[in-house]
Amino acid sequence: MPVMNSAIKAFPSTQSAGISYTASLVTCDEHAAHPYADANYISSKPTRDQGGQFISVFTADPYSNDNLATAIFTDALEGKNDFVPLFFPYDVVPGRDDEWYDRTKRNIPERDLAQLSPDLYMAKNFPRTIEEALGLSSSVAVFDKKVLNSMMDSVRSQINSGELWQDIDNSVCHVYKDYSVGRQYIAASDVSLGVGGDYGTLCIMDAKTGEVVADIMSKEIKPEELAYHSVNLLKRFRNPRWWIEHNLYGRTVIRTAIDLGYRNFGYTGDKPIPWSTIDDREIRRVGFWTDEKSRADLFGSLIASINTFQITLYNEEGLRQFYFMIRNVAKGGKIEASSGKHDDYVITVGLCWLKRSDVLPVSQPKPIETLHWGGQQKSIKDFILKGGVK
Repeated sequence: MPVMNSAIKAFPSTQSAGISYTASLVTCDEHAAHPYADANYISSKPTRDQGGQFISVFTADPYSNDNLATAIFTDALEGKNDFVPLFFPYDVVPGRDDEWYDRTKRNIPERDLAQLSPDLYMAKNFPRTIEEALGLSSSVAVFDKKVLNSMMDSVRSQINSGELWQDIDNSVCHVYKDYSVGRQYIAASDVSLGVGGDYGTLCIMDAKTGEVVADIMSKEIKPEELAYHSVNLLKRFRNPRWWIEHNLYGRTVIRTAIDLGYRNFGYTGDKPIPWSTIDDREIRRVGFWTDEKSRADLFGSLIASINTFQITLYNEEGLRQFYFMIRNVAKGGKIEASSGKHDDYVITVGLCWLKRSDVLPVSQPKPIETLHWGGQQKSIKDFILKGGVK
């Protein structure tokens, strides 16, 4: 039998560990906590290029998913890389069942353990599902997970999947509740390039009830296609006010939608826009410009409304984005999607909610009316308080 000269080497968690070594197998234990994971991953690339294996073993960080291990795992779940995602729940160990789980949890002190509540401690150390394992502490999670879990009970399929609706592509456009006379609707879009990265979205919300009654959500839809399908879906809802995030690709959607004849856009300023002869200066007024202040306004309004059940979402994929919105401590508490996740649907729903007052009727207090009879004039207030005039 030939001598293989095989060896197992252990390396410290340093920036240069593994450089100049090639192996048939690289295993990174507690990979999510590795301080130089990215640098070491690059160092091990020659091993992977020669057909070697790379195994990442980790327990999810309860306060941030912004690490290489979680990014590799979530990308594998979505088919973005060639890694095979493996999840091992707490009960793969013999003898662990629901009774064991409850007993273990019951013996955790009712105070934070290293800032982990009993629920979070169990979720991190003995997860039952992938969602639970990757869930974040409520101290960094933006939306109340109990509320989101409850909202999951309301998700439903589109009602336009089994029939032909005029000018509406059912594979792109999802309708959960059809147009209803007398309802006021508001629409919004977040636009992507449409090459499999971020999502291109449209949400149509009932401005009074907070229900997202129809939407578009796709990674593959290009800006021109998003404009086309959005205009057709918006026609179904009688062309409601439409706010489009005015980024690089949002501008393309605005231009295309105008060319398709859409006119009811949200825009800044009081001066009407000449849609038929609109120029570059006027086009800048159309849509929603995202900056630090406007983003704070959007999330300030959205967080309270979600956490108090004022908004209803029927799209399960869209709702799942809310689970991974965090306050990034490393960026001064900036609200954003955790690493490898998306916020496109979240932003779109938030923009609908922020701008719904555009279409809701404004109630004005009525002046106190007067009653006239027999040459006398009395206010209703006098009539009620004094029992009327004889």
